[in-house]
Amino acid sequence: VLFWSCDFISNFLTSFTKEDVLVRDFRAIAMQYAKSWLFIDLAVVSVDWLAIGLQSVSDPSGKGNTDAKKYIKVIRFLKAFRLVRVLAVLRSGRFAQVQEAAVRRTNVLG
Repeated sequence: VLFWSCDFISNFLTSFTKEDVLVRDFRAIAMQYAKSWLFIDLAVVSVDWLAIGLQSVSDPSGKGNTDAKKYIKVIRFLKAFRLVRVLAVLRSGRFAQVQEAAVRRTNVLG
């Protein structure tokens, strides 16, 4: 939960490349994030925190509170979308783009 919460916040602070230019403007980063992963990440983080809340109020004896148990099962299923996001990022080549921009920036400076 903490990892995805920190990831959610850090995405507002992570620059990106646009037409081989590194964009560092906070507003542009936020707009880019809003157009791409913001709502998916928000859903993942919300589901995680909701699961924690439901688990804290569910009955540990295993009896009663079946509604909370049903919600927890649904939340566990929805958390599988996290894996889909990671795979999509890996397939998109975003890591390669960031690395390439860093190498270009180093070559210009060095």
